[in-house]
Amino acid sequence: MINGSCLCGEVKFKIRLPFIGINNCYCSRCRKASGSAFGTFLHTTTDLFELISGEESINNYKPKDGDKRPFCLKCGCRVPSVIKEENHVIVPAGCLDDDMDSYPLASIYTDSKTSWSNLDESIPCFPQGAPEGFWQSAIDNFEKQIN
Repeated sequence: MINGSCLCGEVKFKIRLPFIGINNCYCSRCRKASGSAFGTFLHTTTDLFELISGEESINNYKPKDGDKRPFCLKCGCRVPSVIKEENHVIVPAGCLDDDMDSYPLASIYTDSKTSWSNLDESIPCFPQGAPEGFWQSAIDNFEKQIN
């Protein structure tokens, strides 16, 4: 079990193991939303994710041409994005309260990285999004773990 929360603690959640994987994203939106060189995200399924508290404190920023970005109304912290129709939850890894013995599977949109950030070249780095089949392989491995 991995616990997580927003900065003020209003939004709390937990994730049952295993999860699909973790990635680093260097796109400009993730950099701006995280306030750092890249965003790191844990991916899981809706059935392994539970929102414990704070649903009424979650709002969404939705740019015209992008995915929604949920945040806590009280502290402004990014919080997990639940995409029910895809059975997918994207969790900003900085919101995790518990440490985990796992590392990112890949870095994506590395062609957008800043000159002042470094890439971890020990994991696959993709100039744009991950190539066709990359995440499906992670999902297949995940499904083997839960069956």
